[in-house]
Amino acid sequence: MPKGWQALIMAHSAQNRAALKKPSYQFPAFRPPALLTKAQRPALLFAEIGDWPLRTQFLFRHPILQSYSLFMARFYALAPGECLWLRQDFAILQPQAKSRLGKWMQTFNHLLQKMSFSYRWVEIATYETELLTAKEIRDFLFYFVLEHEAAIQDYFLEQVGEQICFVVCKTPKEEKTLVRKGRKP
Repeated sequence: MPKGWQALIMAHSAQNRAALKKPSYQFPAFRPPALLTKAQRPALLFAEIGDWPLRTQFLFRHPILQSYSLFMARFYALAPGECLWLRQDFAILQPQAKSRLGKWMQTFNHLLQKMSFSYRWVEIATYETELLTAKEIRDFLFYFVLEHEAAIQDYFLEQVGEQICFVVCKTPKEEKTLVRKGRKP
């Protein structure tokens, strides 16, 4: 950050909000959109309910690329107006040190050390456990929202620490009427 950025932010927040100049909008096209109410936000209402159906839940698992594909498939399999939700904690995985395989590896390492072999066997799960991070999933969800914007009616994303809550609602289908040339509907 540039030098003095914090002092600038503090001075700005201390200013009287009414004294700030507000632009005048002469043309309706340049006016900001009206604020939405909670009743107009189905994803926000769905997130506040808390009693969500399990059939519309999704959890990211390994392999992660397959989970990405399954997430998109589950979204497009939803009925129009239905919501898909995710509430997942992405804590760091700790390998079990006292598992049977871990105890066997530890015993085997002691035997190799006594026989003066310079080879050390380790438990593979300690080093090759895949880690799902909240940042990685959050970035995918933002990408998903941007790429599938036309099919999304509303979405809600909240990240608290390493937990992500995400609700996405599919756009309801609009009635399409076919009008043929020369015929009135």
